[in-house]
Amino acid sequence: MDTTVTPDRVVIRGAIEAMSPEFAALVAEIGDGGWKTTSGIPAYTCGQLAWHLASGTSFLAGEIAKAKDGKALNPPAFLRPILYKMSGWRVRVASRKATPASVLADFDTAVRRLLAVLESFDDETLRLSATRMGETMAIAGLFQKPVEHLAEHAGHIRAGLAKRGKSE
Repeated sequence: MDTTVTPDRVVIRGAIEAMSPEFAALVAEIGDGGWKTTSGIPAYTCGQLAWHLASGTSFLAGEIAKAKDGKALNPPAFLRPILYKMSGWRVRVASRKATPASVLADFDTAVRRLLAVLESFDDETLRLSATRMGETMAIAGLFQKPVEHLAEHAGHIRAGLAKRGKSE
């Protein structure tokens, strides 16, 4: 396996490594007082979305690892809405015991896992195409999904916290 660092690999690693301090800052913004605050997505609290980000990052690391063998999650289009509903239910149930400290630890573990997956791939593997949830892209592009996911839900969390701040 070629372990030569390429500019793409450096960019991918940098984006992944930047997630941990960004997530830590986000969890600090939530704090204990904002944990049960409704987020910008009314179905979820800020704490639930924080838990979702940690567990989702770990899940995506596993999906990316499977992608090189063509085994990433890719159900038929008609089943995807059902999976999204089940995921929403799972977030609400599985996040019940989550705390700021537990999601920080889980997120850090997920980021390390994501970095380990990146390091396990050679440059040729990063250039392979993979299809996940109906979207086909180079495996290198799949590493952007957790970064995008964090950015998306950070906005939802901050919207909920801002709304809360205006009502106090």
